[in-house]
Amino acid sequence: SGIQSHLDSQGRLSGYTQSFTGGATAVVTYDVTNATAFSVDLVYYDSQSRIDIWDQNYDDGSRVVIDYDQANASGLSSSLVYYDTQSRLDRWDQNYDDGSRVVIDYDAANASSLANELLYFDTQARIDLWDRNYDDGSRILVDFDQDNTQSWNQHVLTYITQGALIGDVFI
Repeated sequence: SGIQSHLDSQGRLSGYTQSFTGGATAVVTYDVTNATAFSVDLVYYDSQSRIDIWDQNYDDGSRVVIDYDQANASGLSSSLVYYDTQSRLDRWDQNYDDGSRVVIDYDAANASSLANELLYFDTQARIDLWDRNYDDGSRILVDFDQDNTQSWNQHVLTYITQGALIGDVFI
């Protein structure tokens, strides 16, 4: 275990590598010349030199954190979390081992009446479910027949603020 500093040609700290007991390492890179869109890039490697977590902090204050299941310990292959310039959760993207995916997009800045939107993709990247949740508590849920096994293409459910179902339509 130990820390190795990295200096640029002008002697500025441009990053460091930290080794941990057990073989894991962390590599931190600073954009001291302001040549890229990121200000700090952190990459954590497991004891087998596989990327475990990649954390990029951008000049505008936004951030993306990618967590890989490099050990294949769960059904999740990776999770990407996006934060806006004020460190608010903006988007969460989960990728599963079977190829399916869930994306949750938040209205972090409260710029619209939409609170969040969830998209569920099947193993062939087709939209399976679309769930829109609004600030007032109302909701629209659309179930797609992406594999063409139903007599309908879309099943649309509409809920009002109190959660009561007011629409149940098959298209």
